[in-house]
Amino acid sequence: MIPTMSDTPAAPHLSWRLRIDCEGCHQLWLPERLTVGSAAAAVPPDLAIRGPLSRRHLTLHRGAEGWWAEAHAPVQRAGGPTAERFDLGTRESLLLGAVGLRVERPSPLSASATIHVLEPHRHAQGFDSVILLHDLCLLGPGRTPHIPCTSWSAPLVLFRRGDALHIQGRPDLELNGRLAPEGAQLTEATTVQGPNLRLLIEPA
Repeated sequence: MIPTMSDTPAAPHLSWRLRIDCEGCHQLWLPERLTVGSAAAAVPPDLAIRGPLSRRHLTLHRGAEGWWAEAHAPVQRAGGPTAERFDLGTRESLLLGAVGLRVERPSPLSASATIHVLEPHRHAQGFDSVILLHDLCLLGPGRTPHIPCTSWSAPLVLFRRGDALHIQGRPDLELNGRLAPEGAQLTEATTVQGPNLRLLIEPA
């Protein structure tokens, strides 16, 4: 049973799991940095990968205009070695040892970035992608959403306000079975429904 949203203020969750009907499972990351490394580490990094990586191979940091990277072990970018620190562009192919990552900012409206772990390696928790939330996350049809949802008729917006996660309202949006035309702050597991869409957003 999915709990209803509480009116009691709660400490905001900093990582969320999005289970989207027909569109997979994705992680939404709100903190200002994310560590990337091996799932075999005694203390797993934020993004733990099943592959030959250092315990802490790379750290991604949120800056004023976007994300920048700090390499703690060899990283290649566009076929060559990187500097220890470098800004992430709108589309990056990174090679961490033998593990490939694709990092991109698909929407010109947002500095949020999407990370895909490339085969044959995978995210230890099975996420299809990780969204580094800078300002907002777009879900829906077209080429620019952070999470493409091809069967949806209209986009959906998740956005940050401080460390809290909010969902933008639509006249037809239902949260835990209740109409929410003005949107809401998400504080606990919430089912989101509308025409052609259904997803579960829950703390990860």
